[in-house]
Amino acid sequence: MGIDSQQQPDSRKAETQTIVSMCGICPGGCGVRAHLVNGQLDRITPLEDHPRGIVCTRGVHSREIVYSPDRLKHPLKRAGAKGEGRFARISWDQALDEIAQRLKEIKARYGPELLPEFPLVFNSGARLQSAFRSQHLNIPGLLKMQPEPNVLINPQDAEARGISDGDRVYVKSLRGQVPFRAKVTEWVVPGSVEVNVGGGGPLQPEAWREANANYLTDMDNRDPISGFPVLKALLCEVQKVDIP
Repeated sequence: MGIDSQQQPDSRKAETQTIVSMCGICPGGCGVRAHLVNGQLDRITPLEDHPRGIVCTRGVHSREIVYSPDRLKHPLKRAGAKGEGRFARISWDQALDEIAQRLKEIKARYGPELLPEFPLVFNSGARLQSAFRSQHLNIPGLLKMQPEPNVLINPQDAEARGISDGDRVYVKSLRGQVPFRAKVTEWVVPGSVEVNVGGGGPLQPEAWREANANYLTDMDNRDPISGFPVLKALLCEVQKVDIP
């Protein structure tokens, strides 16, 4: 799959710019620097001080992905029976209106009662540099990179809850509560948190062993096609606790 020649940066002008960003190729949320040439993406490089500051093989090919002729750039709506693969282009206004209507229907059906108790959007699944899921969290050399599991929270949300960077907190959902160490950072948007996964294994140190994010998710809420559990877009709250 090639790159449209019209999208190639013009090296004759060579006006360069670097933007701190986050890779969106997969849900990993890796921190990157996007290098632009004449306003177009040329490459991405790792953001070293980000919890997930790496660039994988797909990231190396980010330019091809961004400028692929097959990339979707507008909303599509199913135009036939499910599974037929027929879609029709619709406007952004129509897409947003239909989504808003569906959300209103969900609210009317299930009620908004949980929102005051759990006002934050729960996200998880971003990979760590020091582990792969629950593996390697008993290796001393790797544990030095991150001795404890973190919940990443925006400074606005942290201030509203009296939470400082490094505080011990509970992440709470309708299904339970799990202890984490707060990492106050702009790398998550206000109103949401990113919870480290991988904790709960018997060979892990205590802090990781107690931090099983699965206790916060809903195992009965699964994608009807793949069966994959919902690890993002759940509701939660973060509460400071008086434990070391």
